[in-house]
Amino acid sequence: MTSDMIQGIPAAYDLKRLVALNRPPFWRHSLLRGLAAAPIYVFPDQNAFDADDAAFLTRTIGVDQLRLPHSEVIFEIIDAEHGHRSSVIYATEREHVIHAFLFARTPIHKRWTDALCHARYEPDGSGTCELNPSAKSLNEEDISTVIHGMIRRATALIMAEACNKEIQVTRLRRSMLAKHGVSGWSYRVATIDLGNILKQSEPAGGTHASPRWHIRRGHWRTLNNGQRVFVRECAVGDPARGGVVKDYRIELGSAA
Repeated sequence: MTSDMIQGIPAAYDLKRLVALNRPPFWRHSLLRGLAAAPIYVFPDQNAFDADDAAFLTRTIGVDQLRLPHSEVIFEIIDAEHGHRSSVIYATEREHVIHAFLFARTPIHKRWTDALCHARYEPDGSGTCELNPSAKSLNEEDISTVIHGMIRRATALIMAEACNKEIQVTRLRRSMLAKHGVSGWSYRVATIDLGNILKQSEPAGGTHASPRWHIRRGHWRTLNNGQRVFVRECAVGDPARGGVVKDYRIELGSAA
């Protein structure tokens, strides 16, 4: 794991800080305004993320039209076998159009790249991708394949049922981040067991009620008649009783 993940903090928090400061200036910064406060979903094992089981689950529960669990969201995928390199997608929905940006963090220099590309997904499900003009050494077709595949797989996986565990960012780590415009000190680690999900024909029932105010993530719901509908992100709970900011760590178990 990276030093950040060992302490329970996604590496994308550092990207939040840089984007909030806009130093160095980020490509299409106006579309990145919500990144500093966006919930984070962490996939700590890229091999599991890319595995056939995850691909099967994506095809099983995925649909043609892309849907986000929140109006602003970050997906972080960690390549544990190659120096814990992190790849991050920031996605935001504006006027029914989803904009997504791909970033990478190199393990040697521990620096984030600028946005490598900007993908745009229309309400009809069609998607396009534009390469950052400064990323001249990259192949636009390859990068398009990467971001389209990552965002569709990530959104499909997190729509599955998850078991959440709330954790806190230590006060020592908060001060520097908060000074630069980053927020969200109570977040949740969510574990998704692919093996259990693949054995179930539909998500198990249960209540998601909470006495505290929180954002309930968007999710797919199967009705009694078999129809699947998308339930958008919404705020629930009583603000007077406090609040919970949810980030997510996704651990993919084996289907064996």
